[in-house]
Amino acid sequence: MRSFIVAFCALLVNSIVVAAQFANIFEMFGQQQQHQQQQRATTTGSFSIHVGISS
Repeated sequence: MRSFIVAFCALLVNSIVVAAQFANIFEMFGQQQQHQQQQRATTTGSFSIHVGISS
């Protein structure tokens, strides 16, 4: 009985994580059209900062 409860809790947590990942994916798809240029500028800016620190 105890192992059944543990398995049920693990399944519940797993389904919550999967649902959260799907929500994040849908949210990213929704925001991708709006923030594509802004996200690209932020990515290149952080990349140049990272290169400057490395060299």
